[in-house]
Amino acid sequence: MKRSNLHIVSGTQPCYYSHIDLTRNRGFDFDEIMKKKEIYYPAELTFKSIFHMRQDLHENITLVLLEQGIDARIDHKPSKNSKFISYTITAEFDSEDHLEQICACIASVDGFIMMF
Repeated sequence: MKRSNLHIVSGTQPCYYSHIDLTRNRGFDFDEIMKKKEIYYPAELTFKSIFHMRQDLHENITLVLLEQGIDARIDHKPSKNSKFISYTITAEFDSEDHLEQICACIASVDGFIMMF
């Protein structure tokens, strides 16, 4: 079975999709595979954001999180050619609304491409 990732593009809703090789489908329940995992808040969650490489990006992301009262672990990794950079952010969120608010703030940072 091949599975794709969750892709969120700025200004759109999450798009869940999966490709299942039907010639090898041995009891896979598509509905079960696509079921959304229930999260009980407060919860520690991790998400990744991709940005165009910018000089002040790390400071801007840190500032956005601090302004929202988020104490997060932030890891980053530049692309091979240093055109893009991915940020992995791990923090505790009080509710789904809180998580969505923080994701919206991160998505508003200049250079944002996508989040998953």
